[in-house]
Amino acid sequence: MYELKLHKNLTLEKWAKFSKTQQILMIANELNRLLNCIDANLSYEALREGMERMFELIDLTINTNSGGFQKEFLRWRESFGEFYLLDEREFKKSTDQIKAFYRVLMLANRETAELLD
Repeated sequence: MYELKLHKNLTLEKWAKFSKTQQILMIANELNRLLNCIDANLSYEALREGMERMFELIDLTINTNSGGFQKEFLRWRESFGEFYLLDEREFKKSTDQIKAFYRVLMLANRETAELLD
């Protein structure tokens, strides 16, 4: 695991103590922040930093879980990674797709799925 740049006080051991539900909700919170940054028309640099914060949490989740849960998060991370490669204009037009990623993330766990709608 690489050294975390944006969550310096967080370790694999500390992250592993959180339940899967808590881990998903913290990642979902970063997605919400990302959408709020787009709505507030913040700089592309701020958007990319938001994505990097989210990727750090996803990587922690992948490294502290195993089996099907881990595989699904690897797929989700790879798919969302395509947004990181978009230019600013294209990224800011993809809020509906980001909301769809949020929904898929929340459906990864029974407790978080119950929080939708």
